[in-house]
Amino acid sequence: MEATKGEHGGQNPGGQTDIPVRYHILESMIPKVVKRRVHALKRLQVQCANIEAKFYEEVHELERKYAALYHPLFEKVVSKRSST
Repeated sequence: MEATKGEHGGQNPGGQTDIPVRYHILESMIPKVVKRRVHALKRLQVQCANIEAKFYEEVHELERKYAALYHPLFEKVVSKRSST
C-alpha cells in the first residue's frame, strides 16, 4: 500500500489527517455531480440524526414524567410485600 506516513489516522504537525495518496487520486476522479449528491445525502443524514436526538430527548422526558406517576404505586407495592 502506497501511503503517506501515519496511514492509520495519525496527524501531522499541520493538523491534517494523513490519508493514503491514492484516496486523493480516486476522489479527484469522482464527477462533481456525484460529489454534490453525496454531500446532499450527508446533510440529510445530519438532519435525520438531529430529529432522532430530539425524539429521544422527548422520550426521556416522558419516561421521567411517568416514573414520577408510578413511584407512589411502587412504594405501595414495596410496603405490601414487606408487611407480609
